[in-house]
Amino acid sequence: MTTHTYATAVQWEGSTGLGYRGYSRAHAATAIPAHATLALSADAAFRGDATRLNPEQLLVVAASSCQLLSFLAVAAQHKVDVLGYTDSAKGVMDDTAEPARISRIVLRPVVTVAAGTDPLEVVRLAQLAHEGLLHRKLDLQRRATRRDGGLRMSGAFRDLSVLLADRPGSLAEFGRILGGAGVSLEGGGVFTHEGVAIAHFLVDHAERGRAALEAHGIGPVTISDVVTLRLDQDLPGQLGAFSQTVADAGISIRVQYSDHDHRLVLVVDPDRQAECLRIAAEWDAAREARHA
Repeated sequence: MTTHTYATAVQWEGSTGLGYRGYSRAHAATAIPAHATLALSADAAFRGDATRLNPEQLLVVAASSCQLLSFLAVAAQHKVDVLGYTDSAKGVMDDTAEPARISRIVLRPVVTVAAGTDPLEVVRLAQLAHEGLLHRKLDLQRRATRRDGGLRMSGAFRDLSVLLADRPGSLAEFGRILGGAGVSLEGGGVFTHEGVAIAHFLVDHAERGRAALEAHGIGPVTISDVVTLRLDQDLPGQLGAFSQTVADAGISIRVQYSDHDHRLVLVVDPDRQAECLRIAAEWDAAREARHA
């Protein structure tokens, strides 16, 4: 096994003699052999200097950079020509939690690839890149976009569905098995009809989840790619309007629910996935234009 070591150094000078409000949060960080020195501070919410980077921002940058490098490596290995990559990432910290921590990092990369590239192959490679990340325990969500054709795809998460016994404890067992396998539930639910409980959940590491469930006799498990998009919550009728647009294209929505980031999650027939992705991309572009 090859071990990689990363050494850093931070330096601060000042005085805490005047109490919590009186000392400077400004400090410097270096990482040999890199020559750059980072001028850091605390978040302005914690009496830091907003003109300097803070540790929370660096954590989000690290996750975003790791995803970028992992994806580029996987794409190169699979002979996919990536021409550009940008990401607008966001980290969320609840300082009322015990302990206060970054509880969620959302990555929103936009990937430009050469004309003629299969968009579903880009999604598959995004999934491979995610699974290869050192930060796999972080809660990451990515969207890979092919500007050639305007397709927007959800890459990291997939829909996992299975029939559960209609009895007390079935859902608890389901959640316990997935949790034990390190599989995060990002949205979904269980719906009972005529004595049959149907579970649909958005998960990371879907294949790992399937293996764990079927090893415990729960299955068969079905895994499906999803289409996700954000609706304007302040505009009534958004779900109906988007669903009508999909219906006008002759696409049947097989499953619909929301994830924990308040995004609409859809499962459609695999042969209509690309068309639904195109519709979602156009809808999302129109939404962003309204808010520009």
